[in-house]
Amino acid sequence: MEITAKEDFINEGYLSSVDEAHISSKELLELLMGVLERQASFRFMAKGWSMSPFIRDSDIITISRHPEPVMGIGNSVAFMCSEARKLKVHRVIARKNNYYLIKGDRVFKPDGLVPRENILGIVTKVERGGKNIIFGLGPERYMIAFLSRTKVLFLILSIWRCVKVSAKRIICRE
Repeated sequence: MEITAKEDFINEGYLSSVDEAHISSKELLELLMGVLERQASFRFMAKGWSMSPFIRDSDIITISRHPEPVMGIGNSVAFMCSEARKLKVHRVIARKNNYYLIKGDRVFKPDGLVPRENILGIVTKVERGGKNIIFGLGPERYMIAFLSRTKVLFLILSIWRCVKVSAKRIICRE
């Protein structure tokens, strides 16, 4: 699919004047699958906080096809939830045969075992405020996956959130 007339999409309500598409998760999933089938990368705005702090709400992420049939532990991947045909982006924390245990960095429970055919692509780029964010995509992803699998990352992030809230309250009182 080639988008040539931006004004047509604005007039039909798909795009706002700030280039923001308003499409459902199912439509986004279909669009992503179509783009990746053509061996192209797909770039879109992340929604939600389940991968924070490595991928935050409103970050621009790029999904590319993974060249190998096996995903590496620690990779952040786009995958389709079978039951709802919904697109999610979370991290691979373990692998057994052709099934992957996938979990958001900021959530307690994993998404469960996901078959390889439901993994659509890998996060290859994260942009925040016009800058490339590389932390979480390099070799440190192995440690992040380990901490996530053992639930230590969830604990660290929960404590950090409490410390930030407490510090803000103290600063605001003064």
